[in-house]
Amino acid sequence: MAQSAKNDQITEEIRQKGWRQGSIITAEQNEVNSLEQMGLVPKDYTHWLLLSHDCDIVHHDFENEPHVEIMAARFVDSSDGNLLHGKNPRRLQLKMGEQWIEFHVGTRKFIERRHLANLAPDRSIALPRDAVQSLAGWVARRYVRVGLPDSFNNRLQVQLKNINKLMAKEGSSICTVYVLLSDDIELPEEKDYRIDIVAAMRDEDHDQTEKRTEVEKALGTFCQVLSKCRGIKVENSQVRPERNISLTDIRYLRRMEFDYMSRSDSDAPPCPRP
Repeated sequence: MAQSAKNDQITEEIRQKGWRQGSIITAEQNEVNSLEQMGLVPKDYTHWLLLSHDCDIVHHDFENEPHVEIMAARFVDSSDGNLLHGKNPRRLQLKMGEQWIEFHVGTRKFIERRHLANLAPDRSIALPRDAVQSLAGWVARRYVRVGLPDSFNNRLQVQLKNINKLMAKEGSSICTVYVLLSDDIELPEEKDYRIDIVAAMRDEDHDQTEKRTEVEKALGTFCQVLSKCRGIKVENSQVRPERNISLTDIRYLRRMEFDYMSRSDSDAPPCPRP
């Protein structure tokens, strides 16, 4: 059989298996030995999610698209507000039915795309399509996010524990915290950062008075905590629905990546060896 015809056959087998972005690989649906050979059965992770785009998964040319990208996942007992809506650049929690599933960006790896012809996705579990899109956007943002000045981040450290506790408990309805710095540069110790804070909510959550009030209260507490950091002065704060945040706003606002604000990743399962 010519190589091109063989590739077409493998591609069709992958298509027939129903692989797409967000499909999940589990040992229950596949031979453990086969998964172990690909390094997909680390003891601390139970599932692997296919990250590659649908078009790349069934691309006809294996020379141009030899691999697919996957990421490990595990179910957790409860959510952590620090890890929702992409606030943490290394760990993410998403809702899957009545359960929470957690991803760690350090577990990403590539496997040969041909393997998918001999594997089966677990159809008993599935992330909602919008959750898959959120996961893909979270991974992509890892390469395009804008960092805050080190001297600003360092000043936050004194309130790390309090910020962590607050966001873990009250941050579930906050999609993003943006900061506008008076000086978006490294400042000397004797000069204050004067900042505005914007907490973004999903439109449907913002439209619910109870949720909006909870976030407004949490934002007030958050600003009080920030004000205890020497060299940081909060001048204004507001809660906005995502529909009221424009592209112009995004040019000036800086996303606060809740990495230094979240728990140490030391409590996350170890990343699989490549």
